[in-house]
This record gives sequence, structure tokens and C-alpha cells, in this order.
Amino acid sequence: MQITTFQRMGRRDTLAALLLGLAATPATFAVVHLLTRSDHYMRILFFGRGPIQYLTTACFWITICALVIKHLRCRQERRAYEAARRILEDPEFGYRRNWTGAGEVRQRFVTDAHADLQDTQTFATIIGGLDRLRNAQSTAELDDYFRARAEMMAGELETSYAGIRYLIWLIPTLGFIGTVLGIGRGLAGFAQIIQTAESFNRVKEHLPAVTQALGTAFDTTLLALALSVFAVLYMSWMIKQEEHTLEKINMLCLDGVCALFEEDNRENKELIATLEKATSTLQTAMNGNRAELVNVIRERLPALLAGAMGERLDHWGSRLEPAMDRLRGTVEERLTDEDREALRALLTDIRDAVSRLAMRFPDRSQDGDEA
Repeated sequence: MQITTFQRMGRRDTLAALLLGLAATPATFAVVHLLTRSDHYMRILFFGRGPIQYLTTACFWITICALVIKHLRCRQERRAYEAARRILEDPEFGYRRNWTGAGEVRQRFVTDAHADLQDTQTFATIIGGLDRLRNAQSTAELDDYFRARAEMMAGELETSYAGIRYLIWLIPTLGFIGTVLGIGRGLAGFAQIIQTAESFNRVKEHLPAVTQALGTAFDTTLLALALSVFAVLYMSWMIKQEEHTLEKINMLCLDGVCALFEEDNRENKELIATLEKATSTLQTAMNGNRAELVNVIRERLPALLAGAMGERLDHWGSRLEPAMDRLRGTVEERLTDEDREALRALLTDIRDAVSRLAMRFPDRSQDGDEA
């Protein structure tokens, strides 16, 4: 749903840039007409060089309007970044929590105070990451989500400038087209004058029309190159600004949001639940006598833990011994007699060590029965 929202915003911004650019084009010609005389060079540049100038000016203003809209979006992203940073730096979030605290953090981002920032990439990315954390219950999934979103946003930034780059390419191209048309008209007109002129005076009479066509050739290129310089400069600055903003958003997500949560250790939770259950059972057996319960825990709990650890060591030993036998059989096939003797001695030492570990708690069964 977030990606669809961004696509809809992109289409809306494109339409707005198109309409504003088409409105700014006649306004530009109106200003030039009002502020210049009929023989002024600017009046001739805009009004006396053919339809290419209208197309060039329209493409320029559409490009500028699109960049202005992106500029406003970038400023809104910066506001969203600052708001998110203030939320995450709140002393309330000064300790690490597991995935169950994602809902509490998410609630701070969807308040009415930040209603105008919900469509920004900053808030959408953080809220989406918190939703992923609640569903996956893993901080590793949260980190992967933010990294994937960073790559996606970088791709969206690159593709969002495709139309603007095309318009910036089109502006000087229109100027070159005007150059070709102007030179072609000038040469054709000059050839016609030479063919029809009866004297040099007739040639002089028709030369202004030829030079006007050549003026069109060069003036269209001049206007196109001048406008494209401003458009390229503005676009380069905007790309830098947006890249810097995206980098700050990515660092905030990885260093700010991910740092709030720690991986949920299920083994520890199971151990705690087991101990709580055992404590409850002992408390019931002692009829709620807390003093006697404390004494029982002090006397019996170490034996219970020792028994559990002993069983785990037995399990490790039973699995390690066959593996060592298989390893010995594989290695002995590739060793010399002298190496085999050294390996047998090493395996004997390892087996003795495993046996000593397994025999470290010889009375665990009796301790468990007494408990």
C-alpha cells in the first residue's frame, strides 16, 4: 500500500508540473512582450524566431516546475526525518526491548501530531519496519527490511528523474533543430535570390530575409543552451540533496530503530518459564510457606541444575564419541604409521576428557529423586 501511495504521488506531481509549466510559458512571453520594445533583442529572440522558441520555453518551465515540486517533497522528508529522530531520542526509549515493544514505538509515529508526515518515506519505512518486526518477531528481519527498503528508495530516486533528464536533453535538441531549420531556410532563400536576381541591388533587397533565417538558426540554439544550463544546475543540486536525505533516513532506521530492539532469545524464555513453573510447584508443595520455600530452593535448585547439565554433557559425549570414531577411521587411511600412533594417543586423551566431563555429576539421578 505504501508503494502504491508513492506511485500515486508521483503521477500527481507529474501532472502538476505539466500544468504549471504550460501556464508559465505564456506568462513568460507576456512578460517579455510587456517589458520590451518591438525592436529589442529579447522581443525578437522570443517572438521572431519561430515556434521552436515556444516549445523550448515550455520544456524548460515543465522541468523547473518538476524540480520545484521535488524540492518541496525533499523539505517535507527533512521535516519527517527530524520528527522521527526526536521520537527515537525520547528518554522513554532509552532501553532495549524485544519485539513485543514494536507496537508501543509504532504508536508514537501514527499520532495526529504527525498526520501530515504519514505519506513521507521516512515514516512509511519506519512504520513498515515495525510491522515487519511484529510479524516476524526477529530483529534480523527488521534489519533486512530496512536494507531492502534503502535499495528500493535509491532505485525510486533514480527512476524519478527519468522524465526530467529527458526534458533537459530535449531542450538543447530543440535548439539544434531550430539551427538546422534556420540554416536550411537561409540557404534556400539565398539560392532563390541568386537565381531570380537581375542585379546586385535586387540581391541586397532580399538579403534581410536570408539573414533573418540565419538569425533564427543561432538564436534558437542560444536560448536552448541558456535555459538548459539553469535546468541542469538545479537538477544536479536536487539530486545531491535527495541522496543526502535518503542516506540520513537509512542511518536513522539502522542506528535508531534497530538499536531499540534486541533479539528475543527463546531458549532463555523457556528456561525462565521452567524455573517459574518449578517455583510455583514448590510453593504449592510448601503450602505457601515462603521461608521454607527459600530454603528448599537453596538446597535443591543447584542439584536440579547440576542434573540438567549432566544430562546435556552425556548427550554431547554420546554424539561426540561416534564422530571421533568416524574421523579416526577416515584420517588413519591417509596417515603413516608414525602419524597413526600420535593420532591414537590424541584420540585417547580426548575420549578421557569427555569421560571426565560426563562423570563430573555422578549423583544427578539420586539428586533428582531426592528433589
